[in-house]
This record gives sequence, structure tokens and C-alpha cells, in this order.
Amino acid sequence: YNPIYIGELLDRDMAYHQGTTWSFPLGAFMSAYCKVNNYSEDSVEFVDELLKDMENHIKDDCLGGIADILDGDSPHTPRGCYSQAWGVGEMLRVYYECILGKQKVLDKAHNNLFK
Repeated sequence: YNPIYIGELLDRDMAYHQGTTWSFPLGAFMSAYCKVNNYSEDSVEFVDELLKDMENHIKDDCLGGIADILDGDSPHTPRGCYSQAWGVGEMLRVYYECILGKQKVLDKAHNNLFK
């Protein structure tokens, strides 16, 4: 376990898949959490708090973006690419699905595609 992505190339390579946190899988976790809990008020509030943490990251750390990786240990310093599209896209998707309550619209569109 190497939680901090710093140093020479080999040091960073050792941390990349063995200690850092990637931002984009957080979106899948948040969606699954809401879905498993049937989009309950508590689950939506929990996800909203996680999104607020990401908002702080966007405003304070990456100035409008979300880093692709963060250190595995607190304070989870952003590293790597400082504005990764899939991390930003996942947070927008989760906000639309879970917070704005559009999951049923997305499910219907998905089901229509695969009829």
C-alpha cells in the first residue's frame, strides 16, 4: 500500500494502482447507494453530502475540475491530471440522477434503446 502519489516515476507507478483513489468510480458508488436504498431521503442526503465534498474539491483544489486521482490517505490531496473529464462527468450524472430525481427518466430512455 502506497497512499501518496509523489516522487520518481517508479514511486508514482507503485502508488497509482496500489494506494491512490480514482475519482470516477465514486459516481458508480453514489448511484448504487441511492438505488439500493430506493432513493430514500437519507440516501439522497448522504450522496448530497458527498457531492458537497466534491464541490469543495472543485472550488479549492482543481479550480473547476476534478482530479483523476487523489492520495489514498487523508487529506486526499489531488494528483495526476487535475481536470479529468470522466470524474467531472460522473459527478454531473450523479447530481442529475440522485439529487434532481431524474433516474426514472434515464431508466425509461435506457429501456427504450434496448427493446
